[in-house]
Amino acid sequence: YQYLAWLERNGLTKEVDFECMNYGVMVPKGSPEWLELPADREEERKQYNLYRLTAFSGGDIAGRDVLEVGCGRGGGASFLAKWLGAKEVVGIDLSSQAISLARRRYADIPNLRFEVGEAAALPVPSESCDVVVNVESSHCYPNFEAFVSEVRRVLRPGGVFCIVDFRRSGPSGRLAEFDRVLTTAPGFTVTAHEDISARVRESALDGAHASQNVTDHLPPSWAKPMYLQWSRALKSAFPESLRTGGNVYQRYCLKKN
Repeated sequence: YQYLAWLERNGLTKEVDFECMNYGVMVPKGSPEWLELPADREEERKQYNLYRLTAFSGGDIAGRDVLEVGCGRGGGASFLAKWLGAKEVVGIDLSSQAISLARRRYADIPNLRFEVGEAAALPVPSESCDVVVNVESSHCYPNFEAFVSEVRRVLRPGGVFCIVDFRRSGPSGRLAEFDRVLTTAPGFTVTAHEDISARVRESALDGAHASQNVTDHLPPSWAKPMYLQWSRALKSAFPESLRTGGNVYQRYCLKKN
């Protein structure tokens, strides 16, 4: 998404109209988790569902200081700030291009700001956050344990760390490490844990998301095959891996002691 954000920011391609890059979860209409969304955001309902499921793992975030690590294009952070009532939301991402795009797109939301930063060295003061949210991002981090340690540093006592992500199972995967780090993290107590692979698979198989059409906006380049591969995986290979157990998608909530 750094390359895509750079193209958009420099006018080299049409700005793509999607805010979130995650697989989403299904929520039945009429359930307590159902969201009332503007018509122009309906296409990303499943992606916002995942944000709500994640953020509410530790309770209502209204009036609380929230940090999202791995905010990408900023759509999830804007959702937390604008629709879920957080006092302040700070979105952090390693991609300077994505942060520049997010700052421009969401400049009108007063309780939202974006910063460039690394997950293992967060540019945030110690004990300054009530909630840390991490949505489908940590599988890219070279040192997951260092990230969790940083989360503990920036959380206030009693604060919560809400994370959803997938890992490959088996000897070559990192599923065991993911579970070990979260269940044994010093200074934390696990308050919620759920395997949501089936819900994520259902979402990924249920029609197209705007992000799948990203390749329609890309100029010919070395990156286009990569985006085509990602789009195809979104539609078929990844959901199949969730069915067979090759990948496992989980939700955790940890409370700082």
